[in-house]
Amino acid sequence: PAQVVGAQTEAMSSMLSVGVLFDFDGTLGDTEAPAMDVAFWELAPFMPSLERLATDPAGLDAARDAFVVENAGKAFEFMLEKVDAERAASGGLLPIEQAWARDLAACALTASPLAAAVDTQRAKLGLKTLADIFSASAAEPTLLAQQKADTNARLAIAATPTPNTPAALEALVKATCAVPPVAGPHRVAAPLTRSL
Repeated sequence: PAQVVGAQTEAMSSMLSVGVLFDFDGTLGDTEAPAMDVAFWELAPFMPSLERLATDPAGLDAARDAFVVENAGKAFEFMLEKVDAERAASGGLLPIEQAWARDLAACALTASPLAAAVDTQRAKLGLKTLADIFSASAAEPTLLAQQKADTNARLAIAATPTPNTPAALEALVKATCAVPPVAGPHRVAAPLTRSL
């Protein structure tokens, strides 16, 4: 019995140093709203349907709100394809990545009232304007890469913890026990090991 108690104590002691894994987006950090703002303003200069709203800030805000509702949780690549379809239906405009490459080669985003309105919004989000990144030859090679860089920059400024996250993490730091998974540690360890 003393050996069993000693083994149990040792096992319990080793369990006190347990890592906890979390999905970050939407679980620990409220990242959806800032990321969707970036996605919209990244695609906006290429959306033919927005040209008529270029001088209507309230109209652009309403268009952004509708875009966020329609695209929340979707990959940027999906949004890009959707806007490409709109461009093709609007008189055969170049696909976005081709238009981006054209503008990149020219070191200037194609000037338009919509591009100016987008740059105003980018500045409000704490991002460099497209005019600045193109003129400084600092644009990413693709719009997808630019979106990822801009999303990271925006999240560094705007991401906030989800409600109750700080308190929950503080409680975990103070925790003195661990609850093993019901299915057993091998069911958790195997997928983690394969993913490393």
